[in-house]
Amino acid sequence: MVRAAHIIGDQTMNAKELNEALNEFIVDYANEVTDDIYDGVKKLTPVRSGRARRGWEKEHIERTGQTAQVGNDVPYVKYLEDGTSRMAPVHMVAATLTKVGNRQ
Repeated sequence: MVRAAHIIGDQTMNAKELNEALNEFIVDYANEVTDDIYDGVKKLTPVRSGRARRGWEKEHIERTGQTAQVGNDVPYVKYLEDGTSRMAPVHMVAATLTKVGNRQ
């Protein structure tokens, strides 16, 4: 995990250097969380043909102000997540977000 001490290090930083270091920290942390979410949902996605699991994609950010994304365009992935009248829900997204959100 990226640590705040990593960005402070040299206490003689000027405001511009500190701002750049903080932005780098934010980008690194956002991409780390994106990877954790991607890995979690992919691991929890049930496999029959493998299509739903292969369908997961992630998009990292390169600078602050952008939005990282994890998604799946497979049409039936919403039924895996929420279930149907004939199939129990898996809740792979909800479970992953809870796990990632509760980490220290």
